[in-house]
Amino acid sequence: MDLNTALEVCDARTHSSWLPGDAWLGGGTYLFSEPQPHLRRLSWNRSHPAVMTSVRALVTAVETMLRAAAPTPTPGVRLECLGAAKLLREGRPVPLPPRQLEILALLALEPDGFTPEQLHAAVYGDRQVSANTLKADVSRLRRTTGGEITNRRYMLTGALSCDAVELLAAIAAGDATSALWLYRGPLLPGSDTPGVVEWRTYLDVGVRTVALASDRAEHAVVLGERVPDDIGVHEHALRLLPADDVRRSVVAARLHTALHT
Repeated sequence: MDLNTALEVCDARTHSSWLPGDAWLGGGTYLFSEPQPHLRRLSWNRSHPAVMTSVRALVTAVETMLRAAAPTPTPGVRLECLGAAKLLREGRPVPLPPRQLEILALLALEPDGFTPEQLHAAVYGDRQVSANTLKADVSRLRRTTGGEITNRRYMLTGALSCDAVELLAAIAAGDATSALWLYRGPLLPGSDTPGVVEWRTYLDVGVRTVALASDRAEHAVVLGERVPDDIGVHEHALRLLPADDVRRSVVAARLHTALHT
């Protein structure tokens, strides 16, 4: 069996349904005699002690590979703005001031673009800032991105991937696993730009909603690490975790802290 395709090891008592790419671990050391390129999820039942040795070895192997695998640089231009902010071109960082990162994030999240007045309101709100200031910021950003922003209506024309846009798509699809993998933190957490604040709230609520709608405990456990003050997320995780799951102690501690802060 080639573990490079395995993305998850889960307890058969807790995962919701049998999916393409699932495989059942029946115990023993002889698991598969042929490569399984379609394999995505290994399922097991902790009520069978004979399976424990195999499962522990598989979990260790999968986690080690995931930590050791060097990420493949994303071709083209990529904006990462969840939990932090950076612009990458062919996998290499491109220095960009915070204001221009904010504008780029807003343009990425609004594929239909903005009129100059709309973008001015989204960036500066009610502050008395000259329209020429916005023009100068967009002009500098245009030079950085290779001229891939239109003039009369500010809109991205070139290919730009963005983690916040991918998160938005995962939320819309109800894909909790992808959403929580993408969600490393709030959108541009240090920004008070009105348009960014509005999108930040939208994405935060969306991630929370898909996690609470899921019947898989790991979704709530992972989100609870990102939002330690969210009592509802911790309570949901505890409702789903089996009584003997070792993660209960961590989640219970998070809940206690959230309740007393």
